[in-house]
Amino acid sequence: VAIVACGTINLELAAAGVPQVAVYSTSWLTGFVIRRLLRPVLRHASLPNILAGRTLLTELLFEDCTPCRIAEEADFLLARPSLARAEAAQIRQLVLPSLRAVGDGGEPQLASRAAARALLRHLPEAQTCTL
Repeated sequence: VAIVACGTINLELAAAGVPQVAVYSTSWLTGFVIRRLLRPVLRHASLPNILAGRTLLTELLFEDCTPCRIAEEADFLLARPSLARAEAAQIRQLVLPSLRAVGDGGEPQLASRAAARALLRHLPEAQTCTL
């Protein structure tokens, strides 16, 4: 079981089928700004959850990101290895197809461009962006 900050590592662990708990803590001011600007658009902080459009892996954000809560979530997964492996396999199956590094016509493209396009599909204002 991995305990990791929200970021690209969540996708890397999902691709490897590793159970994880995503965490993110910040100052109260940054948390306030993030909630006001991003929460109306993005409901999740980890890339697997954003790409799936639903909660696949546990996120402990801001005030919920405490040592006790992190330990509880990690202990839950560690105490249920079969469940943890099954959830990790489901995340892998749902997320990996979103990140295929192939263009619309089937041509290879940079993985970073494929990831950016996948994320842009989830941001309403980004529909006018072209990559």
